[in-house]
Amino acid sequence: MDGMFNNSREFAINGGTFNNAGRDLSLNLNVFEEKGERGLSTLYHHSSTSASYDAGARYPPPMCLPGTREAILRDLNQWANSVADLHNAPVRWLFGPAGAGKSAIAQTFAQSCAENGTLLGSFFFWRSDPTRNNSQRLFTTLALQMAIAIPGLRPIVDEVVTRNPFLPTSSIEKQCNELIAQPWSLALKKARMHIELKQWWDRLSGLNPSVVPESSQQPFLGRACILIIDGLDECSNVHNEWQHILSILAQLYRKYSLPVQILVCSRPEPCIKECFTGWNFGSICQWLALDDTYQASKDIRFFLQNGFQKILTYHSNSMAHVPQPWPTSAQIEYLLQKSSGQFVYAATVMKYIGEDGDVPADRLNIILGLPVQDYEARCSPYAELDALYLQILSTVKRPTFLLQILSALIVHQKEHIGPKPMHFLQSVPIGLLHATSSGVHSLFKHPSPVESGFEFAHASFPEFLLNCNRSLHFHIDESAGHDLLAQGCLEQYTDVSSVGEYSRGKWMFHCIHANGSDSLISKLDSFPVHTWITQAVKHRICLFPAYQLPSELLPILLSIFQLWYKFQDKCGPYLQHIRDISTIGFTIVGASDLPSTMHIVSIQYPPSLSSAIAEGNTHIIIQQLKAHLISELEKALSGTKAWLGLPEIHSLSCQIYNGRTGPQEGMLEVNDFTPCHGCTFARAQDREKIHR
Repeated sequence: MDGMFNNSREFAINGGTFNNAGRDLSLNLNVFEEKGERGLSTLYHHSSTSASYDAGARYPPPMCLPGTREAILRDLNQWANSVADLHNAPVRWLFGPAGAGKSAIAQTFAQSCAENGTLLGSFFFWRSDPTRNNSQRLFTTLALQMAIAIPGLRPIVDEVVTRNPFLPTSSIEKQCNELIAQPWSLALKKARMHIELKQWWDRLSGLNPSVVPESSQQPFLGRACILIIDGLDECSNVHNEWQHILSILAQLYRKYSLPVQILVCSRPEPCIKECFTGWNFGSICQWLALDDTYQASKDIRFFLQNGFQKILTYHSNSMAHVPQPWPTSAQIEYLLQKSSGQFVYAATVMKYIGEDGDVPADRLNIILGLPVQDYEARCSPYAELDALYLQILSTVKRPTFLLQILSALIVHQKEHIGPKPMHFLQSVPIGLLHATSSGVHSLFKHPSPVESGFEFAHASFPEFLLNCNRSLHFHIDESAGHDLLAQGCLEQYTDVSSVGEYSRGKWMFHCIHANGSDSLISKLDSFPVHTWITQAVKHRICLFPAYQLPSELLPILLSIFQLWYKFQDKCGPYLQHIRDISTIGFTIVGASDLPSTMHIVSIQYPPSLSSAIAEGNTHIIIQQLKAHLISELEKALSGTKAWLGLPEIHSLSCQIYNGRTGPQEGMLEVNDFTPCHGCTFARAQDREKIHR
């Protein structure tokens, strides 16, 4: 019997009799023709010979290394060893991000079911294979596999297709109904009738009626019957095929009550999740998330250690000069961290390191970023991983906008000193974020990137995006990320009183590193720059001694100069207020130690400073501006050591005194002064007589 299992594909146990489904469907074609099974022969021509778990086209298939994925495989095997019913959740949805190891688990589980005699059929979708990247051959292939596995189904399916040879090209719903559901129901009915007649005859003959002969044609009565569909997200979804397939599968239980158990594996795409959330699957489906519950990191560490041991054995000659132990524990932990709980990174790295034609230690050094001789002549260590990322990104309908969002996430991740980045993407409509990220859910840790704060599932993904040689036309420009984050910060200034600490402290940083989009220029044009300078000063000191004013204002003004210098060629007629404070001057307003009066100090840049600003000469700007501020403030203070309260910064053109406009200096009554928009003078409630 052991020999019968070798290289087997699907076989069934019917009343104790094993039926080998054959090593390849192509071997069965001759059998169909020899037996005159025209219907099965027709069905064969409309099935995929590369979709089953043991198809030669998939060799070598992904497999779980012995000793890994034990928890999830144990759960699946326990489920497979139970009889399907509505109380046992006959459907399992195994989901996880790209590279989490779903196909390896499905493959290993399929082989286990085949060995146990419980596998009815399997279909492994693959985007690059035209016979299994769409739904048209799914049910024809499963129907043929089931007809081979269950003798009671074989003549029924053959007759159905013989009567209607166009059935394999009909709608997938009709295929499932007439090739699987109805034949199965008929086979069950015949099997039950056969058993009842046999037991009746046994009673008449004086035999024990509870004994059912092994020759019975019952299709798995009382046994688990497993169907495996892997990579549903690899199937085309142009016409909502995912939803259609799942709806049809649900009807096998809802309408026909077939005693089958189905494992569906896929990435957590929103519409797939929505289907499994709906009423069709509500009570009959259990979700299995490939998360920390199944201790992936522990399995990946074992996978790495085992893989390196095999490499050392296989490449013993080329590794003879390498100091041991190799690799070090720290290097393994580094690779484990980079894997982010996903097998795809670890598998890609191990395949690259173990390839012939190079020294494995050198290839590991390339992965670790260490210098290696002739590095440029070596092949890319991440070719397969890059192909996976490129394939996922190629399905996005708004690639330019998505890359801008991704660049913002990466920038925020690198500069992270605040809350989740969603808070700073508030300038983007939430619906647009959902729509843009709908095709890349598998790149994030949770099924909903927006709700989870866009946490990457793979630590290697940002590195891929930032490397133009790897990401090609999906290479991101960090300046686009700074641009989007800057817009999010500036958005908060529509209500100055509610500006958060991050926006207040980081808007300038992001602006200076931004690419200067039209949207950012527009937001900067309405930005209350004088209010921001005032608030920035107030956050630095509580009591404002006069001698500290130049040193506190200098770094703030210099950042404004940098901003203007960066965008002056892009802004056109916009950013007038930023241009003025950068090239002309500003006004400082502070409360006097006399009641109801204030200091008015107009700072107008001398021609030499204006030239330095225009040239972007930071060193000269600092020297001249500091000297100019000290000189002007000393003249205005007239011996006063400190102002009462805190000063405010205004434009030169905002002063109005008794109906006259223009910059004037001195000590004025507060109600003779009109501040900039957004600024409110700290002592404006105190209105008394003028002191001059």
